[in-house]
Amino acid sequence: MEGHRESADDVGGEGEPPVELITASLPDLTYGLESGRVVRVTSFEGVTPVPGSATAVDGVTEIDGRVTVVVDAARLLGGQGREPTETDELIVLDRDEQRSIGLRTPRGVGVETVPASRFEQPSAADPAASSPVPSDGGGLDDALLRAAVTPAEPAEPPRLVLDAAGIAAAVES
Repeated sequence: MEGHRESADDVGGEGEPPVELITASLPDLTYGLESGRVVRVTSFEGVTPVPGSATAVDGVTEIDGRVTVVVDAARLLGGQGREPTETDELIVLDRDEQRSIGLRTPRGVGVETVPASRFEQPSAADPAASSPVPSDGGGLDDALLRAAVTPAEPAEPPRLVLDAAGIAAAVES
């Protein structure tokens, strides 16, 4: 994995331990998943399509002896879907002993350590915080969002922390 890893001294929160995120970027959005929910990051090597599956599902493949449902991260997060490329990567999430979910994302998956104090919980009072709208007019399902990370610099856009259980539920729908 590529990415910048900061030391705990660089990111120390206000009494709360920092959170390690596996991060990826789409054209209009940067997102992350808590590293403890990620089994591995691997290169995308194709899928077998599954008729009747959820819109964001590309198909299935086998990774580490498990059936892995491969999901187009762009489409899942409310944007326009992307055709798979040879350079795509999969962020693999554990689902159970026999199944996993792979978020297909452009190459460039990284690791970032963020102070827990920079996490903001989604708020019904602030729909923009919980439902960012990509430029193509789609929207993010609130069930996919665990938190937003406030930017360290004012010019940086906020990053979203996704909820692994919400992703699993979206794949099953």
